Parts: sequence; structure tokens; C-alpha cells
Amino acid sequence: MPEIPCDENGMANKFTKRSKCNIINHFVKYVDFMSTVLFWRDVEGDKELFSPYKKKIQQLLNGEYTNLNLEKLQNTGEFPLYSIRATDDERLLFTTFKGKLFLLDVVENHDYHKSRFLRNSNVLPAHMQKVAEQLKTNKKKFTLCEGVTDLDEQGAQNDFNLKGIEFHHQQLIHFTDEQENARTITTPAVGLGPAGSGKTSVALSMAQKHVHQEMNNNDDDLKPVLILSRSPFLVALTRAEWMNLVADPEMQKRVEFLTFEDLAKRKNPKIKLTKGYEEFTAWCKSKEIKLDYDLMRVWLEFRIASGYTAEQYAALGNKQSCTFVAEEKRATARKEIYDLFTRYVAYLKNTGLVDLELSYPEGNEEFALVLLDEAQDCTCDQLKKASSYAEGMNIVYFLGDHQILFDGKSRLSYLRNLYHSLKIPLTEQRLKGTFRCAQAVINVANRLIALKYHLVGGAADKGESHHMELASTANLGPGYIEWRSSAADLSDLLQQGIHLAVVTSPELIEEAKIKFGTPLVFTPAQIKGLEYERIVMWKPFASKVAMEANKLLSKQPFIAEHSGHRAKTGQSREEFLPFCDELTTGATRAKKQLIVVQDSTHDTEHLVNAVRPVFTQSASTSSTKVEYNVVNKVEDWQKEAVRQRNLGNTQQADDIEARFDTSSPSTSASSSSSTSSSLRFFSEPNPIAETPGSVTENSKDKAKSKSQKAKSAAPAKTTVSASTSSTTAVASRTLTEEQMLGLLDNILKQKQINIVGLVTLINANHDSSRLFLRCLVNHARFIKLPVQEILNCKNLNAVLKEGLTQIQTHFLGKLKNFVEAQIDKQILVGITPTMFATTWGWDKAIELFHKYGANINAKNKLGATALHVAVANQQVSTLKLLLKLGADIQAKDNTGATVAHAAIFENNRSRETFEILKILKENGLDLNIENHGGITPAAIATINGDVGALKSLKRLAVDFDQLDQSGYSQAHYAIFKKKFHVLSVLKEVKCNLNQRCRDNVNTLSTISRLELGELRITNEALTPIEAAVQLGYDEVVEKLVDLGVDPKQKNKLDNNLAHVAAGFGWPKILKYLHSIGVNLSERCSIGSTPAHLAADTDKVESLIVLKELGEPLDAVNQYGITPFMSAIWFNSQKCVDFFVKDNPDYIRIPLVFSRASLNSIPDALINKKQLHILEIKLNEQGKTEDKVSVLPHELAQLLGYGVLSVMLQLSESEIVRRSTKMFGPGT
Repeated sequence: MPEIPCDENGMANKFTKRSKCNIINHFVKYVDFMSTVLFWRDVEGDKELFSPYKKKIQQLLNGEYTNLNLEKLQNTGEFPLYSIRATDDERLLFTTFKGKLFLLDVVENHDYHKSRFLRNSNVLPAHMQKVAEQLKTNKKKFTLCEGVTDLDEQGAQNDFNLKGIEFHHQQLIHFTDEQENARTITTPAVGLGPAGSGKTSVALSMAQKHVHQEMNNNDDDLKPVLILSRSPFLVALTRAEWMNLVADPEMQKRVEFLTFEDLAKRKNPKIKLTKGYEEFTAWCKSKEIKLDYDLMRVWLEFRIASGYTAEQYAALGNKQSCTFVAEEKRATARKEIYDLFTRYVAYLKNTGLVDLELSYPEGNEEFALVLLDEAQDCTCDQLKKASSYAEGMNIVYFLGDHQILFDGKSRLSYLRNLYHSLKIPLTEQRLKGTFRCAQAVINVANRLIALKYHLVGGAADKGESHHMELASTANLGPGYIEWRSSAADLSDLLQQGIHLAVVTSPELIEEAKIKFGTPLVFTPAQIKGLEYERIVMWKPFASKVAMEANKLLSKQPFIAEHSGHRAKTGQSREEFLPFCDELTTGATRAKKQLIVVQDSTHDTEHLVNAVRPVFTQSASTSSTKVEYNVVNKVEDWQKEAVRQRNLGNTQQADDIEARFDTSSPSTSASSSSSTSSSLRFFSEPNPIAETPGSVTENSKDKAKSKSQKAKSAAPAKTTVSASTSSTTAVASRTLTEEQMLGLLDNILKQKQINIVGLVTLINANHDSSRLFLRCLVNHARFIKLPVQEILNCKNLNAVLKEGLTQIQTHFLGKLKNFVEAQIDKQILVGITPTMFATTWGWDKAIELFHKYGANINAKNKLGATALHVAVANQQVSTLKLLLKLGADIQAKDNTGATVAHAAIFENNRSRETFEILKILKENGLDLNIENHGGITPAAIATINGDVGALKSLKRLAVDFDQLDQSGYSQAHYAIFKKKFHVLSVLKEVKCNLNQRCRDNVNTLSTISRLELGELRITNEALTPIEAAVQLGYDEVVEKLVDLGVDPKQKNKLDNNLAHVAAGFGWPKILKYLHSIGVNLSERCSIGSTPAHLAADTDKVESLIVLKELGEPLDAVNQYGITPFMSAIWFNSQKCVDFFVKDNPDYIRIPLVFSRASLNSIPDALINKKQLHILEIKLNEQGKTEDKVSVLPHELAQLLGYGVLSVMLQLSESEIVRRSTKMFGPGT
């Protein structure tokens, strides 16, 4: 809407010559300063509307009203309406306000009744009210957002540009060129950009543009616009922005804001939705599906497969799917995963269930335009199906760079391929700069992007931006960043009001709330789409994946420079993508100030060293620190609570209302101060003598000295009469439990607790007393309240007095025997009073807690319940009591451990263990159940070496042959954890000691779960004795043979234990196997002997023992390869040296091969490069001969082993002499 200065009294057709001059001078100055006339799109769409009338607008600027046929249409209300002639058939409609003209509409054929400003009398006042607010608060932004140049340099302007401005995030802005291009992009389209680049603002502007066009066509029957997102938070936020952007009710209702779930339920209100991954894992377990891959990785792969047919999915490139599988096995993995995907989707269909991530309902072009925000979080199926809701593929996908928080896969390549397959052009528009973050914050984001590329191996997609930059029209200042340790002074970050938010991991949410005294604590996923003036990132490197990243950096030191290319094939580490994007998401929520609180420890030092330098550089170049003076007004918190609830952040809204008493949206005039009446009441201890309805023993004499008064006010020496007739606002109304918790927390934070205020609150009526008792028995932090002093008060109601007396007698009184620091430590991990009483078997206290409303199934921060605590501490009677009171026997902690897992505790007494396990089984608990890591209670017993627990489990008919989700058995666990004495017990309890693990087991997962060091073992299907041989545990091998394990067993390649021992270089085991009759010259399925495997792996010590034992070293396998030739083939230089010293004639015996024999060699024995080289040799000599022979030195040369080739060409003496020099003395 062009803003044009005019007379203060409007356009009353009574212009004096002087007033005309003033207007003209005013406008000449305005146009001289600026080459742009701004218009507000909210009123009338795009610049195309006004562009044809620039000459008429210029006349209006110059005050040439006579030639414009100026006409007043109405003069009612505050905003009169005028029009001027634009053409013979068209007129421009405008109004005046505070000395300025505002163009409103183009009216065709004098049809004024079609203009909504005349049709609906409420539209114009609503818009102009918004104008008034913006002129007041953003005057400079509104009038000079193009920037001002000097008059002398600019000169007179004979023309002007029209530039649209819009109302976003409580301010008027105008778009960059990239954003303007995005508004008019041809659909289907993709809009890409980093955090804060204005993707959501562009989406809203596109919706506004589309609705304007519809309304200008006066078509009321057209389909609405849909703004769609996966996130309820973003949908709510965008809806709120739309209501601020557009005041016209007619326009507001033409745009709908829905999540994928909302849209599906609208289409089918009776739709039955699954629980996603949780449903999938339950199905896998019920069908006893055993996979060689981690279930979560399979589920994330389902998100990709959902958008493809089986043939399309199988044809995907190596960087598009199954990157967690070795390249040569990906084709097989894709087939297995897609087959499982098909089975699972069929199961859902047959049971009437729908998973919105895997099979989203088809649309029927219900919307004129679909704008899909944060599309990078959607599954491939959702991206494809979303277009079916848009009329004529009229859809725009908005993708955020470095904000993929789920599977880590970029969606841009999928969208490109999708529309390419449909033969529909897909337009792309990149939004470069950010309007949100100050430059210092951008510097941090760029450092995190560099870290991401280093950890992952490259960019997620070719279209991803490699760095962030400030938008050309943004004016955010330099900003401030700082790195602190957790031990540093954080007082300036405590209770800092609604402009500071904390970002942390889910496990640290409660800790951060307590630490910073704010309810505005979010995970990266929760805060996505929000922004705050100040952001604190609390312990961002505390997760397990961060520790893995730290280990990687210890081996591959961080380098800040990066090319921005995608990771090379086979070198991508996509497991780090979500972690890195969470860091970037958290940091880019900050507008002006970013504080990272993270200690440098052994588990984090390399990550810290990678990121902290950008903070150090900022500190060295910044001379001033940003200071904030925060006034925590209750009205501010009330608005923030409403905002959070509207955004779907229910927990944050509840915390605000409980902590700051914001439940009442209307406040009196007295509550406009920085502290509400209720907060003032609890802010500091008041002199007790001045409290209505309270009389102390020492306050009757009002003439006492101040020191005596202070002494009498001390809680420890005061007896209070607790009147129930208090008129205090808080005490007199009914409180919710959340509000009571918030008020009690505020009381705990006081340096000196106000006993009078506390008693007045909890003694107001029986309901308040019961509510307080419920809080007391559910939250251990409240045991710090002075219960005994409360009991000293007079006139306590019967409910409060009886409850506190019983709790004091049976629980609080017993806590005197504990050190306060010990109690504080338990409170920090979220222990409940019931758990504390359970630890020590205080059954009477537990019964009381249950009577007063304790949640028996409450969990601490580790996810453990009181039942877990009872069995871990072997409190049998307490266990029975908890079950009687309704404790959930199926409860699991954060690791998926049940109470059966907790019962198997190291050094537990076996009698109590059996009794506890028996009780659990009788009450319906499956003793074979696995935790999230696939560990059963029996496995824990084996890992701990707990013989008694193993025997107890056997008595209860536990399955000892059950493989875990990684594919290992109990016997494997005993070997890996070096609990060798357990093997005899496993034999005793009928465990199969010959059971093989599954093929392609997840060895790394097992190492992590069992907290092992380096585990030198292959991922093939091994028996326990084969695993022991690979690890070189000779005493275990002997023990297993003594227990009846067959020492002559073979694996699927017909390798016996001698092959394994020779290949891994264990001479002592080879000698033992020889002594018990194992054939050390046994041939495997391809004819190789143990000597071949020793040569393959350069285990010369094995060859020495084999020679000592008289085993032949020159056997030929079915490909004509001797151990000597095999040593050359694998560049085993020590073994080559051994063979040549042992028999110099080896260097003159050629290797003869044909094309047929060459092609028959398994892939495991020859790689593509070697095969190609030998095929070239065949092509060179095969023209005249069917077979080709190569001498050892020629073979080494062909395979690229130059040094080895030169050595083999020397004479016998020279070989000995040079090999000694190169490899050390022979044996």
C-alpha cells in the first residue's frame, strides 16, 4: 500500500495554496530521498496492481489533484475514502491517516460495491489500526526501509519503484529479490533456505497473493489454500502469523492450516492411526522377525522406501539408501527391507490401521494451492501424496538447510526424481540470507556446518547451502556469543524472562529448568520454528552420539575448511546428520545472543576444541558485552503462556502457569507491577505479627526491639496460628496441581521460607491440604519443606494435621539419619518419596504415600519405577506390597529394562533373587524379555558372572538358547566378557554351547552395549568356540572341548578351527588342536588349508608352527594357488619372506590361470581392480594361448606390489639379505 504524505486534515476539497505547497514540498523531499514507494500487500496484493498507474500516482505525489478528478466517497468514521481517475474505466481508491495517503484498491467501471473496503465497513478500520500501531513502533522501518542517500548525491527523482511491504513477526518488512522471485514461482516448486531465511514468511505471502487474486476476481466458490506441515508447533505458529498479517476476515478464512494428521482425520474422521516405530517393533517381535540390521535403521529406511515402487527402490543410488550397509551388499539389503516394508504395510491394511509416515491417504485436489513447510522432515510418501491435495500440482515444498532432525536424508533429490519421472518441470528457488540471526550467531552456525561436513563426510545434498549469511536487508547488529563451563557464574542467565530460552536434550530438560529457573526449556525438535532474543545451549555434547562423534574427531582431527561436496561412496557417516542438524537448529533460534554451556571432558574435548574457537575469536574482537535488564512482568508471562499453548507446547505453557500464576488472563491494575500480588505474597518472609489472622507467642509485645522481632520471626522458633479465613487471592481459590507445584517451587527458592504464607496456602481448605499432601508424597524435592514447623502451627485442619503427622513419623523422621548431600543427589535424578522408602523397605510409609495420592508407577530420570528399586534392593515384602497397590509389572526404564532385569544384580543373594523372579513370573512378567539393546535377564546374569541367578532362572524355565537382537548367545556373552567360569554353569543349565550366532551380526553394537574394548572378531555366524579361537582365548578353547564341544566342527565354508587359529595367528591354539587330533592340513570348500589362511593374513607365526608340526606348506587349492602365491596375492610380505627363505625354488614356480579359472575365484578373494589387471594380462597373451602363466615377481608387479616384485627377482642370497634389511631378521 503506497504511503503518501497529505494534509493533516485529509482531502476535504479545500486546499489553500499554502497547504498545497506544503504537501508538494513534503513529497518532493520524500521522493528525492527515496526512489521507492512502499505499499502494504495486506491491503491489495502485488505491485502489478499499481504499476500501470505510476503516472497517476506521480501526479498525486506532485499535488496535481485537479487533473485527477478527485472525488470524496465517504466521510464517516476516522478514515475518509477518496478516489482519483486512473483511466476512463478505472479509479484508484485511497484514504488518509496522520498526514499520509494510503492507496487501497483499483475499482473498475465505478463498481464501488465490489470493493471490500466499501462492502464491509470493518475491513478498513482494522487495517488502519494496524497501520497506526506500526507507525508508532516502526516509523523508521516503515518509511525508510529502502535506506536513505544524501540529497545532493541522489538528485531529483522523476520516477519511482513500487515495493511491497508485509507485516511479519510484529514488524513491517520488505522482501529480498530472492524472496520476491519465490512469491511468483511456477509450481510445482521447491523453496530452499537456511534457518531464518524467511521461508514461512514467503509461504504466507504466496497464500496472501493467491487469495488476493481470487477476491479480485470476486469468485467466492474457489478452493482454499492449504499451509501444511508435519509439526503442530509450526502450524500453530504460522496460523498466528497469518492472523497478524491479514486483518480481513474474508481473507483469513480462505487459508487453512493443518498438520498431516489433521488433514488425514478430516478426510476420514474414523481413521485408526498407529504409534509409528513403536508399532513396528511390536510387530517384528510378534512375528519373531530377526534382521541383520538395527530396527531403527530399518524404520528410517521405510521412510525412504515409502515413496518408491519395489523396482524404483532397488534402483536407487548408493548415496540414496542403505548407506549403513556395505556397498556390495546394498542390493540384497534393499530387497530384504522392501519385502519387509511390503509385509508390514499389508499387515496395517489388514488390521485397519494407518501409519501416516508410510502410507498417507491420497487426496482429491481439495485445495487450490498447497504450501508444505519444513518439508525436509516428511517421508517420501508424504511428499508424493501431498501433491494429490493440490489442484493441478499447484504445490510448493519449503526445505530447510541443516535442519533434518529425523532420518538425516535430504528430500531435494527425491523431489527432483519424482517430478522428473512424472515429466513435470520442478522449479527451484534458493533463499540465501537469514533475517533472524546476528552475525556472531551466523559465525557459530557456519562452524557447526563445517563440523557436520567433517563428521558426516560431506553435504547431505548437492542443493544444500554450504554456509549461512546475513540477508542483505537485515539490520540485526553484530550480536554476542560466549562459551562457558557449567561451573562458571551463570547468575546473569537465571530467571531472565520471556526473551531467553534454553535448548538441551530430552534427558536434561528437567535439570535445565531447575538450573536456569525458567519454564522455557526446549529440545531442538520442540523449538524448531521459534526464535528468541537469547538462547542458552545447555550441555549440547552430552548425548551418546556426541561421544561417538568425539571419538571420531580424536582419530580424524577437525578441519574447518570444506568443499561442500557430497560424501564419497562408502565414506558417508549419516548417523551423525541428525545430531549435527540439532546443534544448528538450536543455535539458529538465537536472534542476538547465544551462550553455550559445555564442559571439556574426555568424552567431549575434541568436539569442544572444534567449535569453541569461533567463540574465542568473537571474544577477542568484541569490546562490549550485551547487557540485559529483565523485568519479569506477569502480563508478559501470561502472553507467553498463551503463545506456547497456541503453538502446541502444552508442557511449557503449564510450567509457566504453575510457576508464575498466569492462569487468569485478565489482571487488575495493581498487577501491572513487576510482581503479581500472589508472587509478592511469597517473595520474602513478612513480619509475622503483621499478618492478618496470625499471632505468634513473641509478637504480643509490640515494643520489643528490632532484633527481638527478627528473632521472633525466625521459623525455627515460631509457633503460628494458621487461620483458614485468610483472604489471600491464592489461598482462597481452588488451585490445580500444576499451580500448587509452581507455588511450592517458588517457596523453596526463597532464602528464608515464609511459614505464614506457606501455611495459609496449604491450610485454606481440605482440598488445598489434600492437594499439598499429594504434591508432598509425589515429589521428593518438597521433603525440604519445614514440615515439623508447619505442625507447630495452631488451627491446622484435620486433613493436613493427620497427614503431616503420619508422614513425619513414618518417613521424614527417618531421613535424619541420612546426609543431606546424599538426599540431594537422589532428588537430582528424580527419585520419588515412594522410591526412597522402597530402597529401605519402609512399607508403612509406602502405604501412607499411596493413601495420599502417590503415583506408584512414577519414573525417575532414568525411567525406573519403585518396582525396579524394590527388586534391585531385594526388598521382597515391599515388592509384594507395590504389586498389591497396583504397580505396573510391565514397566520399563529408559533402556527398556524391566524389573526382571533389575532383579539380576551383581552380588545379589541367590535365595532372594529366585524368590523375586518367581513372584515376577507368577504376576505375568516374561523372564525372556529383552531390553532396548536386546539383552535378556539371563544375559545380564551371564555378563555379571552371577551363577546363582543363572540357576534361579533355569528353575523358572528361562530359554537360555535365545539369541539377542545382535545375534549372540549366552555362551558368546560369557566369552566376550571373560566370565569363563560361567561356561560350566551354562552347560549345567542345558545351554547349547555349539549354537552359532546369526550371520552379519552387529559387532559394533555389541561392543557398545557390553562396554567392551576392541573386539577382534568377524561378523560371520560363529559358534562360541570359533569366537574363542578368533580372540585367542586358548584356555576357553580347552574348557569348551572339556565341556563336550566338538573341536572338529566346521563353518559354512568348511573351515575348521585350525583354519581360524592360523588365520588369526594363534600358534598355541594350533598346537593344542594338533594334540587332540584336529587335522591342520584340512581343506575347506575351495581347497585352502590353514597354511593358506595364515599366508592370506600375514601370520608368519602360524606358518612356523605348521612347519614345526610337519604340515605341508605347498598344497594347491582348487584355483591352483599355493600358500606362497596366496601370500603374494594379499601382499603378505613377512610370509613371502618366510617362504623364500624356506624354499628358494618358490620364486621360479609360475602361477598358471585361464579366463575360466579367473572368473571362478570368489569376490572375497579378488577385488575388481585385481580382476581387471589379470584380465588385461589374459587379453595380451590369450590370443595365442588358452592359459597364461606368470612368475611370482610378475604376479606381484601386476597386482601393484612393486617392492615385493623387485625382491622376488633377486637371487636367493640377495633375497635373504634384503629381506632381513627390510623386514627384520627371519625366524
